[in-house]
Amino acid sequence: MAPNVPRKPLVAMEAGPFCVNIEDHFQDASKLVAKSKWDGNPNSAYWTSDFEPDNAKIENGHMVLSMNLDQNKLQEGKRQGFGATVSSTRMMLYGNVSASIKSGSSSVGVVSSFITKNEQGDEIDYEWTDKVNQVQTNYYWNGQLDYTHSTTENFNNDLASGYHLYEIQWMPDAIHWVVDGVVRRTVTRESTFNETEKNYRFPARPSYIQLSIWDAAQIGSSWTDSWSGGRIDWNDPNRKFTMEFEWIKINCLDPAKDTAWPPAGYETLSTNNDTGSNDQGNDTNPVQNYTGYSSKSSVIVPIALAGGLFGGMVIIGYALSALARRKRGAKVDPGAVKPEMERQMVEAA
Repeated sequence: MAPNVPRKPLVAMEAGPFCVNIEDHFQDASKLVAKSKWDGNPNSAYWTSDFEPDNAKIENGHMVLSMNLDQNKLQEGKRQGFGATVSSTRMMLYGNVSASIKSGSSSVGVVSSFITKNEQGDEIDYEWTDKVNQVQTNYYWNGQLDYTHSTTENFNNDLASGYHLYEIQWMPDAIHWVVDGVVRRTVTRESTFNETEKNYRFPARPSYIQLSIWDAAQIGSSWTDSWSGGRIDWNDPNRKFTMEFEWIKINCLDPAKDTAWPPAGYETLSTNNDTGSNDQGNDTNPVQNYTGYSSKSSVIVPIALAGGLFGGMVIIGYALSALARRKRGAKVDPGAVKPEMERQMVEAA
């Protein structure tokens, strides 16, 4: 963090538009588009399917994310799955996101997730692996992969055979993970204070909502194999795994009052634009009054930098900040790779 520069009450929205309340029961298939075909207008679609081939679709009142045997890898002599990632077209800063979900993790090696995430490395997670009666909760701040934050929640039901209600209640002072109406975990902002750096390591920047299903064996790490329960048996080339959503609701703490697109003053982000963000992500004061406008510039950054460019920036950003922020070592030891690092590597592949 620059010396003697306090964090502003209004922070720059480096990528993405302001939050609006949404309740999607998946009756309109046009609200999910391939990221490569999205026009950047958040009013034209709620969701983007981020990879090709596109394994996400809306059908029969459900959003379905699928994972099949990856035919390209099969030609290379590798048997691994190719799944799907769906992202919201708008960002959220505080509020409640809830969904009725049937996990796709009905086998060892299959990872399903329902998370909030931004390019700075803040996350709030639900993740399912091989144990069908468990879901893991986690959070990350500023790309620091602290796995002591992870917990495992146990249930008496098979979470891959029926729908359950999962909620992320993200407020300025606390995060609550709520399943089927019961608060399973709470993390307060105060509990994340770091005495050494005098900051709160609490997710406090706008994030996208992401849904995904992926094959943990994509990384080729024995640690991932263990974490996910082993490797998927792809001897049946027609085997398929699906993660299903009955509905998703987004309730913003401070929803946008003007949803017109493009907004007044819309410009393309220049390489010299100073957005006024804190490059260390230090949360010394709670973020307030999220409007989507820069605190030091009149520029409003275009949504997700028009699809594919956003993905590229995420990957480049992680790579460039590896040494400075110690997100990863100079060399990655496959035996030491952890699940969140692996997911980032999968997304960058």
